Amino acid sequence: MKAPRTAIAIDESGEKVFFITADGRQSGYAKGMTLSELAAYAVQLGADRALNLDGGGSTTMAVRYPGYDSVKVANRPSDGRQRGVSSVLMAVSTAEKPYYLYTDVNLDTTHADGIEWLTGQGIQGYEDGSFGVAKKLTRPHAAIMFTSVLGLDKPDKSAVTDYFDDIEPDDHYAAYIAAAGQAEIFNGSDGRYMPEKKLTRQQMASTLVSAFELESKGEDVDINLSNVAPSHRDSVQTLANLGITNQLEDFRPNEAVTRGQFATFLFKSEQN
Repeated sequence: MKAPRTAIAIDESGEKVFFITADGRQSGYAKGMTLSELAAYAVQLGADRALNLDGGGSTTMAVRYPGYDSVKVANRPSDGRQRGVSSVLMAVSTAEKPYYLYTDVNLDTTHADGIEWLTGQGIQGYEDGSFGVAKKLTRPHAAIMFTSVLGLDKPDKSAVTDYFDDIEPDDHYAAYIAAAGQAEIFNGSDGRYMPEKKLTRQQMASTLVSAFELESKGEDVDINLSNVAPSHRDSVQTLANLGITNQLEDFRPNEAVTRGQFATFLFKSEQN
């Protein structure tokens, strides 16, 4: 039977330990694994011996990254929420903080502080080991980041139709988009979320102000708003007033924000 699985394994030398979780029972995302499939996967990783532990809805992997105090669930529990578990297996690293955070991000990279902080909030990069620092941010990925950073409750996927007309409950990111809609971070356009679109910098400004309830302090900073859409001007002005952006001569409002830039904007917004 395919189900969520939890296992621990070691290699032939006994010096390498594998902590394995396999999500399941989630239509359109993961069916789970049989015991034979789990064994084959462990062998593929390089394991020599493995022990299958309790799985199902209690299958949970939590991670605390070096330098951070909070622990984040790294997998997607099949209950759609975190379930209390009676026992844990824990690995503690005593290694120094790595110089390279991802294959395309080291500690000297622009946006490294934001990316390191975002990683500590449970946001991961891609399977190839990169963060995708220069990639344009998709609107569904923005919803995922907001949900994780703010700790938003994810409603049932079916709730997404209460907020947006162009997202179906079985869409891969429906629960995250529903969470962002429920929190009124995204209002969409004429009832549409437009998941295929990239998030522009001026749209990002408005989502940040809504998400973190940002308010201007003191007198307005002198910033060029002539090329910013009227509906986003107050938000861009707020980012300038709080020092979240230093692009005062040209905010480049219609450019798509990159994943690296968004990490920095999130980091600075959270600090306010």
